[in-house]
Amino acid sequence: MRLARAGTETAPDVKVSTATTVYAFWYDLDPGPAVLAADSPDDFLDRQSLDLLPGEIERITGSLRARPGLDVQIDLPAAMEDEDLSLEVLSVPDESVIATQALAHNMRTVRFDKLSPGLFKVVLKTSVGSFSRQVDLSEGEDGFLLLEPALIVVSGTVYRGTDGHPAQLEFHTVRRTTAEARADDLGAYQVMLIEPLRSVSIKLASTDEAPFFEFFPNAISETQELDFRVPAGRFSVKVFNALSGEAIPGAQILLRNLFAARGGDEEESGAIRPQSDMTVAQEVKTDDSGVALLPPLRSGSVELLALADGYAKMDEPVSAAIIDPDKDQTFEVPLRPMGSTVALRLTLPDGTAAADAEILLVQDLGGSEVHSGRADVEGVVEVPGESQGAILLARHPAAGFLVRLWTPIEGEEEVHLQLSPRADHPLHVVVKDPSGEDAVPRAELAVWVNGHRLSGRILAWLADARPSADANGIWRGYNFPRGEVSVLAWRQVVRGQAYAGVLDGLAVDIEFPWPDRIELHVVQ
Repeated sequence: MRLARAGTETAPDVKVSTATTVYAFWYDLDPGPAVLAADSPDDFLDRQSLDLLPGEIERITGSLRARPGLDVQIDLPAAMEDEDLSLEVLSVPDESVIATQALAHNMRTVRFDKLSPGLFKVVLKTSVGSFSRQVDLSEGEDGFLLLEPALIVVSGTVYRGTDGHPAQLEFHTVRRTTAEARADDLGAYQVMLIEPLRSVSIKLASTDEAPFFEFFPNAISETQELDFRVPAGRFSVKVFNALSGEAIPGAQILLRNLFAARGGDEEESGAIRPQSDMTVAQEVKTDDSGVALLPPLRSGSVELLALADGYAKMDEPVSAAIIDPDKDQTFEVPLRPMGSTVALRLTLPDGTAAADAEILLVQDLGGSEVHSGRADVEGVVEVPGESQGAILLARHPAAGFLVRLWTPIEGEEEVHLQLSPRADHPLHVVVKDPSGEDAVPRAELAVWVNGHRLSGRILAWLADARPSADANGIWRGYNFPRGEVSVLAWRQVVRGQAYAGVLDGLAVDIEFPWPDRIELHVVQ
């Protein structure tokens, strides 16, 4: 038996048991909303909400009930009847695994006993993907769920220009799972799934080109034949020093191929009218000669943005038209040297070099980007000398992220900064309405770390997360440095006040080590 208040649970100060009844007493409680709950391996007590008032004695009675069970029946397509499968029961919305069951040959009915009341997702795992459905046991009654996955078989040919071409295909489903298939020497492929398809990545054999992406305007949920036509043109880009003309090896190329999605109604001329504009964004690097091979590009245009240590950030990307995607095309991107720089040497908490650490310099925590870069194998990255007074952001998967004012001493050639140890688990926040009953989807957040207020794209970049909670009111941030944080969440209706800092005084302080789950009431 426990009393939950503001995301923390408290056991009773005194508990007395008789043959049929348990009496529990709490003393010296702060006023405010609370929830009473109790459970055992076999039974549970319906959660009861109450509002503790100053000077009042609250009395609550309740009866224990048997935990609910869930019967799951699986109806498989004939082609999957002989498969060995497995089931997982996950809690919603945090998706922690509650129970698992391996299904032996032809075992198609399973019962899960003694579950807690709540909303669950049951996941069927097969050799061709996963299939899931939700079931509501929040009333504490037994439930039944029928899983009827449909097998989707997609087959066809991969063409390079007009000829079939061998390739490796990676299909992406609407649930963000993947399935792989291989196109043979004639380009023929086949893939089987039980989740609708959203896109495919095609890596052509015998070429160093980046993969070609194909997006499906409507998810593919039925068996069908589907051919992919990859443009025959070879595209490349050369990055060089704008002053000396020397090639720049290891430059990072961010490219966007903009094109019109074909489809819709035929015009009088017989041409197909474009339905909408689409964009494929990818990333490649230049080789030792300063050249990078691009993926096959569609008719339309391409935008190229290059980044390299020691060179100034481009004011705007290089743009070019793609008139005939079956003809080879080469692009050039000049970069301007930065001038004076300061070497920033980053090390991990154990003192080793923070190789491949990423940095951002921004005017302020809500402002525009000044410079970005990536550390070399020795953890060193060149920073423009004129960026004095900007805010330095740094991240590395093996350490806590860094936020600090960039203030190198005049004439200093190298600055050494050591990243802090990261927290042992993510910062897991569940945003609820002021009553504490319902989750608040898409709530925006701000997190204070060492006095720095992080929100929006800065928070998303540092914490490898979305800038707002998901559809279930859940937000998880990763690679936080250890220490106390403060958290604030708000609805979009008060976005202006939140961005202006008017609501900052309502942020909740979370001492370290943080609990596994932080329940936060939204400001509105």
